[in-house]
Amino acid sequence: MTNQNTKTMSHYFIKGEISKRFYDTAAMLIGFISSYFIISSLSVFHFGLYQLLLSFLSIITSLSLDFIDSAVMVEMRLYLESKKINLAKRIFWEILSSKLVISGLMSVSVFFGANIIAGHYGEDIALFIKLISILIFIDALQNIERIFFKSIISFVHWSFPAIKEAVKLCAIFLFLFFGNLTILNVLIAHIIGEFVSLFLVTIFSFIKQYRRLFTNIRIYDNFLILRLIKLYGLWGLLRYGASRISKNSMPWLIKFFINTEAVAFYSLAINLIAMIGNLMPSAGFGPVFLMNIGDKNKLGFVFKQSIKYIFWIGAIFMIFGFIFVPPIIEYLFPKYTPSFPIFRVMLLALPLYGVYDILKSVLSVLREYKILTMRIVNEALIVPVCSFLFLPFFGVIGSGIVYVFVYLERSVFFYSRLVKNNPEFKVRIIDVFKFNSEDKDFVLKIINQFLLMSKSSLVSIKSFIMRR
Repeated sequence: MTNQNTKTMSHYFIKGEISKRFYDTAAMLIGFISSYFIISSLSVFHFGLYQLLLSFLSIITSLSLDFIDSAVMVEMRLYLESKKINLAKRIFWEILSSKLVISGLMSVSVFFGANIIAGHYGEDIALFIKLISILIFIDALQNIERIFFKSIISFVHWSFPAIKEAVKLCAIFLFLFFGNLTILNVLIAHIIGEFVSLFLVTIFSFIKQYRRLFTNIRIYDNFLILRLIKLYGLWGLLRYGASRISKNSMPWLIKFFINTEAVAFYSLAINLIAMIGNLMPSAGFGPVFLMNIGDKNKLGFVFKQSIKYIFWIGAIFMIFGFIFVPPIIEYLFPKYTPSFPIFRVMLLALPLYGVYDILKSVLSVLREYKILTMRIVNEALIVPVCSFLFLPFFGVIGSGIVYVFVYLERSVFFYSRLVKNNPEFKVRIIDVFKFNSEDKDFVLKIINQFLLMSKSSLVSIKSFIMRR
């Protein structure tokens, strides 16, 4: 690994982590304030119903062309690396037009099928379903822009949640000022937040970067996405669809075995785990993996280092979660104390939370779509089977047990298949407990790069102030 490459990777690692941490922290803090007003204003039943609606939305969008997003992003990056800009433009336009058509049809279908769905549920939620049908189309547009930003190694796409939460909070304040906050108001605020975040990112970043990359580039004549679907699409379809359905089926299984209120307790617990998980510094490794897409040795080195660091970071976060989170939540939301046992069980998965993310990222970069899909076969069995076993006997705490089982299976399965096909990625257990000269150099380079970028930022700020 040359010094130049190392510097470039450390630069992108730090830049990626700073961007991710900034946007995620903003989204988390603002979202926590929003959640405080939502949870305080809604009954436990209506908060559970709100979570069921969001899980229904995720299940529906899993049936769209989102399954091939990762494959398109990797292909675009490969085209850009090899200076085949016309091919990158072609595949981007193909995914854009396909997503717009499919998501449009799905939005219309959900809107006009809302009464049928509401009839089966047994609640008067047709209006709610019609409202969230709008989000199907917005979600497709956001995914299109995420593909573009990731392929050019830009971190703007991480701003979507932060902007959404800020706008959503403003809308909630307006509803509280002029009246009570109902589940209908919450859904409207959610939609406004998603739309405004898409609008702002599109106007201020996407259009500008798109023009810079693709202006005056003649688009490639032949179709590319059909070949991609033929090569990887079946695996991608199965992986993405099964993953989203499996992930979002738990609230409905909890409702089936227990009740809607239990969904609210589960949702609070898993949202707290997601907040903690988002604070873990794993995002910076993704761009580094993409930068070394053609060099397995460098990729293997970064992978092994990242696995070691993220495992111990997860363990530290787990301990802090056990100690500090329950007292805070008990003070803010006393009626949600039944969620604490679920949360504590889920915390056991945190050391593997970041490990799974890194394994998934490196397998995507290696285009191991078959491995990514085969894991879903296991998970598709684990989630319903474990739910049938644990939920009736342990109640909603059983959902926490299922959560831990899922992350354990994901990590073990991904790692075993990865090293079977790529022995250079093998991590020795003893190395996880060692801090050697390579670790010292790696950490020092990250610190030095961070200090250089901080100094550069301060100089820019000072220069800006002096001009004023």
